[in-house]
Amino acid sequence: MQDSQLAKAPMLNVQIRSAVASDRAELISLLDRTFKPTAFASFGDYYPHLFEDRSIGEHTVAVEGGKLLACVGVYRFVARLHGVPLRIAGIGQVATAPEAQGRGLMTQVLTHALAHISDVDMFWLYGDRQRYGRFGFAPGGAVVEATTWERYVPDRNPSPVVRALDLERDCDLVAADLAAQTFVLVQEPAERLAMLRGKHTKGWTDGKACILTDEKHREIWAMHGSVDAIIRLISHQVAMHCVQTPKETGVVFYADPEDVVALAVVRALAGSVKAKPVASFRVGQLHPLLSAWAATHAPMPGARLRPFVLDGGAAGAVRIEITHDAWRVTSGDSALADARVEGAALAELIFGLVPPSVCLPNMPADSVLHYLLPMRFGIPACYSL
Repeated sequence: MQDSQLAKAPMLNVQIRSAVASDRAELISLLDRTFKPTAFASFGDYYPHLFEDRSIGEHTVAVEGGKLLACVGVYRFVARLHGVPLRIAGIGQVATAPEAQGRGLMTQVLTHALAHISDVDMFWLYGDRQRYGRFGFAPGGAVVEATTWERYVPDRNPSPVVRALDLERDCDLVAADLAAQTFVLVQEPAERLAMLRGKHTKGWTDGKACILTDEKHREIWAMHGSVDAIIRLISHQVAMHCVQTPKETGVVFYADPEDVVALAVVRALAGSVKAKPVASFRVGQLHPLLSAWAATHAPMPGARLRPFVLDGGAAGAVRIEITHDAWRVTSGDSALADARVEGAALAELIFGLVPPSVCLPNMPADSVLHYLLPMRFGIPACYSL
């Protein structure tokens, strides 16, 4: 049976509602049963900050006969994209109990959850393109994934001393590391600490620079400091990884496509490099989203490009033009739209890895859209939901 048919299947006595604190244990049990075997003991241990009283209501659940059968978490955050604030929502914990799969519960729960959020500029999630395309998501953003091996890193320099990162003692260094990324979640220190501890985040520091890594030191999620200092820390990590797994010395690290320091590290150390989408995205509100991007991406001085009115349906309409050598994004008149694009097609236009001319083949060559989009930025893996 197709998903469209499943969505119409009768679900007698099924209630879709927000989770409450008394659901916590059963909700975590549902997730553990659905996704095991996992790399961690329990979702409650790996994502502790998502199941606290203040965030438990961000889970939408399907209940039948007093039993939780399906769940989706839509977690609201304030984020900064190149320092500009945005209202965002990350989606995770999309699960249906094994005994209830095939009834269309997930379609109902996710549709319900998204329909009750109207004040978000951008959604993101990790998942299948075809499955989530029906809900307006498309793969996008970009991250550079590099791998280095022992033979490519310099010998360790004993001075200054490199030591293991202490997430609590080095909280200021960790905060500076994450704050230096293109995409940053605005979190209280206690929330950030809980998130990183839940993911068993490790790292190295010399007291000024630092890198954040996974528990087994196989991946570097974020880095901050000078190029030389970061290279020293990565060299140390590779050496430690070689001790643990002498047959596999490769260490993976990630760079935002606009992070000049991280890209310089890639250039210096990488044995293999590839670029890929960082997540799947859905447009919430076009105006604040494009305004944030335009504010930090100036057009070429003296550029004379044709204005463009984009009608995003429920996401709103915007007019994009150049005024005084800067992008100007204002509310647009949908009746004068140059293009009307919604859902996954809109997300692909805004975030995707293909140029706008592929999404809108009839767009004039001198349109501003050619030079502003797509938005390409990374999301550090430590924010995964």
